[in-house]
Amino acid sequence: MRKDRIFAGLTLVLALVLGTFVFRYPPESSYFQRGILVFVFLMGTAALLDSLGIRVRGGSGDPDDRAMKNGVRENSPGGGRESGGDNPAAKTEIMGFGAAASRVLVILVLYLAALALVNYEIATVIFFIVSIFSLGYRKAASGLIVSLALSALLYFIFFQLLGIDRPASLLFS
Repeated sequence: MRKDRIFAGLTLVLALVLGTFVFRYPPESSYFQRGILVFVFLMGTAALLDSLGIRVRGGSGDPDDRAMKNGVRENSPGGGRESGGDNPAAKTEIMGFGAAASRVLVILVLYLAALALVNYEIATVIFFIVSIFSLGYRKAASGLIVSLALSALLYFIFFQLLGIDRPASLLFS
């Protein structure tokens, strides 16, 4: 739990520090960076609240949800956690999800910083490539094709169809 709080706190601090840079750009050229920054801040806040044991969302009214108390199923034979009790495979799966979520969050923050340094196209292609491979996909050719296709599609939608100005960058115009 302590690691979760530290990670959430660092995420919030990093979002605030990057916010001082992102909000210096004119709004018409930094909508995208601001949106990602707000997303990272909200995810950090949600992670912090979760690590403190504060529920962010309510239950669904499902009897299975009501049988849960502090993440422990009351009517479970071993009183185990919802994630599978003492089942090491279930714990590994959940820990793997947390590691993947942490990697994606770090990659998003690095992407936001890269958008400020290099242009949108380079940062987005690198973001997709790194994201795809960090989540375990190992086919290099198809990963590269998907990254380029997604980047081209987003470029076409936002900058050609919608006419949004590209984000300003320090190194390339």
